[in-house]
Amino acid sequence: MKMKHITLTIMAFALVVALAPSAQAICSPPKTFGSWDTNLGYYTYVTGWNQNNALTTGSFWQTGARADHNEGTHTDDAWMRYYPGYGGYISGNLGDGGVVGCPSGNMILVMTQDNGDGTASFAASRESENLGGFFAFQQPNLAFTTIPRPRATASSRAGADVVLDLELSAIDGGFATRTAQANPITAFNLYTFHGAADPGRDVGAWTLHSTIPYAGGVTAASAVSFSCADDGNDTFVAAGLVIDGVVSLQVSGSTALECDPTLADPDDKFDIIRDRGQGQKKGKPFRDR
Repeated sequence: MKMKHITLTIMAFALVVALAPSAQAICSPPKTFGSWDTNLGYYTYVTGWNQNNALTTGSFWQTGARADHNEGTHTDDAWMRYYPGYGGYISGNLGDGGVVGCPSGNMILVMTQDNGDGTASFAASRESENLGGFFAFQQPNLAFTTIPRPRATASSRAGADVVLDLELSAIDGGFATRTAQANPITAFNLYTFHGAADPGRDVGAWTLHSTIPYAGGVTAASAVSFSCADDGNDTFVAAGLVIDGVVSLQVSGSTALECDPTLADPDDKFDIIRDRGQGQKKGKPFRDR
């Protein structure tokens, strides 16, 4: 499908940049970044962006130096822009007073999005600086890709623990680079929550369980043990991303572990063991959420 675009009048945009506040900024003169494609001569829209910005969060930083050079208080809506009827694009000013430091040399940009259906997605880029260019960093062709749910491929039980072999689908489509940079996604974090229902996609509601290295393609992990107390609640397992040592702010859809001593053959989907209010049902010890 042909991508719609926004044309840019360079002189008008340069004037906006020149007038932007920079009292606390270190970047002087200010540097810009955005989903601008120099070859095409226009901004490219971020594929799969939900129009509701309240469900989407973003961050950026200098590769390997997030603590010193990052978005700071430069709010999402100041650089994650949505054009009604068309889509969202990126356009920001590193000279803004809210930006911490001055990202230089190499920059990572990450967006995560609650899809509103029990899943989350992300779009990430890593680019080298375009020294002397109108845009210091260009991030065209960004596309949201679903953060994969940990899918159980085998299971067993060890006392109160459920032990799973897990698989996470490939996420290669969520990373874009125009300057041939290495993918900064190095691992998946596995998170757990024990309760009556999945707590949502905000990583703050979850407890870090373990980390699985990521090297591209489908990722597998064997014999991962989860505590699963049979107290009438379930243990939910979700995945998040580790990007240049920084954790994603939202997590995947979850797999629910049925904390019941009954165990059956593993499968991608399965009948619920506990049918609340109707006693116990025999089934498999995990299910999709």
